[in-house]
Amino acid sequence: MIFINTSFNDAGEPIVETPEDATCCFLNTEMDYLVLDNYLLDSSKLDKSSILKKIFEDRAKKIQDEQKKYLEMLCPNYDEDECQYFIKEHNKISEWHVKYRSKYELEKKILEWKENNTKLIIIGTKDHTEILPRQINGFLGLNIKGFIDYGKNDMYENAKKSYSSLEWDEISTIDYDEILISSHEYMYEIIDLLDKKQIKKPKYIIYDNASRSFLDMLKNFPNYYNSENFKSE
Repeated sequence: MIFINTSFNDAGEPIVETPEDATCCFLNTEMDYLVLDNYLLDSSKLDKSSILKKIFEDRAKKIQDEQKKYLEMLCPNYDEDECQYFIKEHNKISEWHVKYRSKYELEKKILEWKENNTKLIIIGTKDHTEILPRQINGFLGLNIKGFIDYGKNDMYENAKKSYSSLEWDEISTIDYDEILISSHEYMYEIIDLLDKKQIKKPKYIIYDNASRSFLDMLKNFPNYYNSENFKSE
């Protein structure tokens, strides 16, 4: 059996970028085989511990050398302590961007939409739409005209819908000002589809390529709405 995943990485690890990364992930998980160009690696025939030890050591040395090179380029007048502070602070910025930038920017945008009484259509998946009024501050006060379900994930086909359903052909017949794209996984597919349909209304995309999904990051945030009260059809 071949299992195809959306990304090649172990939990908590970046997506693999090199053959070394791929081999590390392969040997550090329960995968049976790895194809690298014309080579097929069989985990049952490999001494995992010794190979991993060597690869991790070599990769750590390479990362250290690359880090030194880039710090000399980016921070030519910094001493060692200043460089470490620079790294530490930028790691905080990067972590914030991955976890919370989308929430912060969406809640800023909500203030603008409320001030202008912007009429919105949401296009996305049910799971990523349901979480918005529950855990995004101010979302309940928006003027939502309806929701188009980009339902490509059968896991959530029975999820409750927060808003009245619309069909794609209705998008040219109702009165609205802007489109909110709620999906995490399919956001670029939705944009492409809107372009093909020549829909020119402004579009707001919640996530970017670096953002984690609200479903992952906001589980412990305040619940602004009782999900049992969501409208369902």
